[in-house]
Amino acid sequence: MFKCGSSSVVAPQPVGMIVGIVVGGCWSEIDYKLCFAPTIDNVNQFWTMIFEEDVNTIVMFAESKAQKKELRYWPSDFNERTNYGHVDLEATYLNTHDAYTHMKMNICNSVTKRTINHFQCAQVSTFSPDGFVDFVKCVRSNVKNRRILLHSSEGLASTIPFVVMDTCMQQLSDGAIAEKVDVYKMLVNIVKTRKDLMPPQELFIFTHDCVQGLGSCDYESLQNTKQIESVYQTLQVDD
Repeated sequence: MFKCGSSSVVAPQPVGMIVGIVVGGCWSEIDYKLCFAPTIDNVNQFWTMIFEEDVNTIVMFAESKAQKKELRYWPSDFNERTNYGHVDLEATYLNTHDAYTHMKMNICNSVTKRTINHFQCAQVSTFSPDGFVDFVKCVRSNVKNRRILLHSSEGLASTIPFVVMDTCMQQLSDGAIAEKVDVYKMLVNIVKTRKDLMPPQELFIFTHDCVQGLGSCDYESLQNTKQIESVYQTLQVDD
């Protein structure tokens, strides 16, 4: 079923808890979770949420790979368990690429253990369209049937290009639903629920450019700046 674009806001939580937005993807209404990076006050709650909500992959868009401003919220030592409240983490794998770093960690409680992926990279706007497509493909190749959590130092809206691209790729890979791919509809459905999730115009243009390399989708290519601006304004959903 075509689910992309539905989203809901998590009910207000006590101070220190992680508050996020659930966004639907290709297969369900809970494929993605968007939230802010954990802080010192809620890092334990963050990892408990990752464990309990069956998150398989974390994608972190930071200001730089050096991560000058973001809190390092994962273990600093490899192959050693570190406790985060109700769960333990153990970093087991690290691979550094030009545009991102891929790490794997075991997360466990007293009875259950599983592996999660963590991708750390610079902001979406630093990628070329081809480079971003390759990055999303890499993430998807490591994701099983669980949720992806995304956070960005530039705000939740800057994670939307990833949601759109990942959903497009999944649909275009399935001949039965490929004809239902509609990037504009995805954005409209998301923005209807949360206007602040509309990416800035430059990221909208960037997302459009990325989609051009994926194959035929159910929308016409934008040909010039005036046309792009017109469509972007149309997507600014009224209250």
